[in-house]
This record gives sequence, C-alpha cells and structure tokens, in this order.
Amino acid sequence: MFSFFRSLGQTLGVAIGGNIFQNILKSKINKDPLLLTYGKADSWSKDASALVLFIKALPISQQTLSVALVKVYVDSLRIVWIVMCVLRALRLFWL
Repeated sequence: MFSFFRSLGQTLGVAIGGNIFQNILKSKINKDPLLLTYGKADSWSKDASALVLFIKALPISQQTLSVALVKVYVDSLRIVWIVMCVLRALRLFWL
C-alpha cells in the first residue's frame, strides 16, 4: 500500500506541477512584448526541456531573447514551487 500511494502521489505531483508550469509559462510569454513577437508561446510552453535546449543554442547576438526566456522560465518554476508548498502546508494541517 505504501508503494502504491507513494507512486500515486508522485504521479499527481508531476501532473499538477507540469500543468501549472505550462500555463504560467504560456501566460508570462504572452505578457512579455519581446517574446510575444516570436509567436511561439504554445510550442515553448508545451516542451520545457526543448525550451532549455533552445535557450542554450541561442547565439550571443540574441542575448536579450535568452535573458527574457530564462526570466519567464524561472518565474514559472517559482510559481510551481509556491503552489506545491501551499498544498503541502494544507496537507500538513489537514491530518
């Protein structure tokens, strides 16, 4: 039972965290004027690992794009961390 519930919790955590991350990343890309001009909010938000590879492959001449993408990526991860901490705190007090 322990293994089952642990696996179930991991699955739910990844699903909830991934969904939050994708939605926040997409909304932050759509709010940034520089990133909005590229029109790739959907594709960038669907595959976060490909976005990291894209950022790494950017030439030094496009440093402003790289900095903007890193900022929205970090901000999205920050929101996921906050939400997960709140969910954990709720679970701690809801025993």
